[in-house]
Formats: sequence, structure tokens, C-alpha cells
Amino acid sequence: MSTAANNEAAQDLALASAIFDRVATDLSLICDREFVVESVTCERTDAKSPAAKKIHISFKLELRAPNAVLNGSLILPLPESIALASYLMMMPDDAVKSNRNLTTLDRTMKDAMVEIGNLIGGATDAVMREQSGGTVAARSGGCQGIRPGQNPAFSYTAGTPLVCAKAKARLHTLSTFEMVLQLPPVPMPEAT
Repeated sequence: MSTAANNEAAQDLALASAIFDRVATDLSLICDREFVVESVTCERTDAKSPAAKKIHISFKLELRAPNAVLNGSLILPLPESIALASYLMMMPDDAVKSNRNLTTLDRTMKDAMVEIGNLIGGATDAVMREQSGGTVAARSGGCQGIRPGQNPAFSYTAGTPLVCAKAKARLHTLSTFEMVLQLPPVPMPEAT
């Protein structure tokens, strides 16, 4: 692997790790539950990564870079997304445990899910602005459920590079789960 490719891979991993960590920290503070990122892997691909073997929620992200609007997403399993939304609504642990089995969401749960998306967008924005020297901003683009094997719906041209990062994470006392971050490569200023 060339020096340029090594630098690119290191930059992608650093950015993805920073986003995962900031998302976990912000959601932990808001939901008043421990949210820990245990490990992160990252690679560049030329296609979106579909949801795994169960339903997931895709929290869509819109990135505004100089002369470009780019799109991506942070994907969480449905039960963990529901748990975060339930904790946001200050539900006790026993209600959260019951809610994690939901397959149909009522308006209140959907609204809380949108708020989780806004928090993810805000956390991503903070990292992007910090690492880009203020030249790249991010915001939530909403959220959507995705079935197993389905790709998240965000604007993307197949065959173009896409950073795909995966993190093992743990929320409160729940089992470890996987988060998937998919973003187009964002040009960042060189460190001086």
C-alpha cells in the first residue's frame, strides 16, 4: 500500500472513529445511559453496504462541503434505535426492554427517533467542522427503516468511493451491537 493510500486510510479511520465516539458521547449524555464504542474498522468501497440480517434504522446525513452537498448515513439495529428513543423519552429500563421488541412504531416513538437522528447529525457536524477547519458541515437528513439486505436510501452514484466504517458498540446493559457509518470521502485540509 502506498504512503498516500496509508494516509487516506488513516484519515478515514480517524474521522469515522471521531464520529462514532462523538455520537456515543452525545447520546450517552442525553439519554443518561452509558454508550461505549468498543472497536472501529474502516475501508473504502464502491457500493453501499446493505443492512444485515435484521431491520435497521438509517439515520441519513447531509454533508455540505465547498462546492458540494454529499450524503451518507449511520445505521443502527432497530432494537437499539428504539432503546435510544425510549431513553430519550425518559422511560425506565423495563419499558425500554419491552419496547425493543416493537416492530411498528407509534407517532411518539417516530418523533423520538427523528430527535435521535438530529443528535447524530449534530454530533457529526461537530466532528466535521473541527476536522475540516470549518469548511465542512453536517446535519440530519431524517431517518428510515431498512429491511434486511436493503441499502439505505441516500443519494449516491454506484462505483464512486464510499467510506464504510463499522463499530462494535454497547448501550447501557444491552448486548454489543454493530453501527455502520457510510460517507463519501470528504476532502480535509492538510495538517500544518
